[in-house]
Amino acid sequence: MTKEKRGPGRPPKAAEAETVKAEVLRDYWIAADEAGRIRAGSIVEVSKDDLIAGLEKGLLRRAE
Repeated sequence: MTKEKRGPGRPPKAAEAETVKAEVLRDYWIAADEAGRIRAGSIVEVSKDDLIAGLEKGLLRRAE
């Protein structure tokens, strides 16, 4: 889309946020010890690619 079609108040697509908030649906670990545990119900900031991977695995859902 061109700048004119997007409207004057909306930033270009490249300037949009690269991270989104997601809710964790199941506990998972980012490290081998207990300190690396991400608990279900937590709200985390993830990249869009990580959100898609988490959606496919059933680990994450988009938080509003």
